[in-house]
Amino acid sequence: MEKTTFLTVERILDRRNRKGDGDIVHFHYLKGMLSCGLCSGEGRSSRLIYSQNVGNGGTYEYYLCAAKQRGKCSLGAVRMDDIEAAVARTVHLEGLHSAAAETIRRELSTQMASLQAADRELKENLRQHLTKLEAQEERLIDLAADGTMPSDKLRDRLNDITLQKGAIKERLARTETHLRSGAEKVLAYIDLLESPGDLYASISPNIRRDVLSAFYERLVVHVEDDAISLQPVRTEVNDAIHAWNTAAAEATNEEPPTFPWKALRCRPSRGTTCPLV
Repeated sequence: MEKTTFLTVERILDRRNRKGDGDIVHFHYLKGMLSCGLCSGEGRSSRLIYSQNVGNGGTYEYYLCAAKQRGKCSLGAVRMDDIEAAVARTVHLEGLHSAAAETIRRELSTQMASLQAADRELKENLRQHLTKLEAQEERLIDLAADGTMPSDKLRDRLNDITLQKGAIKERLARTETHLRSGAEKVLAYIDLLESPGDLYASISPNIRRDVLSAFYERLVVHVEDDAISLQPVRTEVNDAIHAWNTAAAEATNEEPPTFPWKALRCRPSRGTTCPLV
């Protein structure tokens, strides 16, 4: 996305979500992403709910556990500012060392070259199969014209060939496009993870939501002695990248581990056509 387009989108989103607009009530970019650590420790799953209170001193923003409203949790109100600061610290810790990021990029490039070569070979095999099916279809049509085959049997065979042709054409259309899309998604994650703290601090709340959604499924909030800590539940791709990074850091005098492509739902082997993510 071009910088001018990016900035335009940010301005539009900010204008839509500023206080006083009637289309969104109590908007906050962390809504729906936070869950209660106290409830999690007791075997429950409960979200933290964003709320506002207007008093003589102004507007107070905070989060409450949904289970507390039902009398099942003792977690008190957590100030929004404190949670925002904890989230910023957590995002900063997501950062990859630049050397690790570059290693992943190189391996991705190598694997993509291998996958694309296998994809081209598979496509050629599919085209050959499609040509054979079309030849069979033409022979059946000739037999139909000659009247040498029962119409029911002819119709069944033609329908079967039509289904096979449709399946092959669908596979031809989705192979390399999906591979390229998956690789671009992984590269986008790597770019984000090189300096996530700086990026997070510089963008508007609306865009922060997108960044957080890329990194985390949810953030579990723990409060102890008025100190807030977050337990991140990472997205599948982000978790795989960090698992690889941790393993690489631990393998001091050994060969670096292979990047966990299986965790990204792709097996970089001969004939593979699945997307990377």
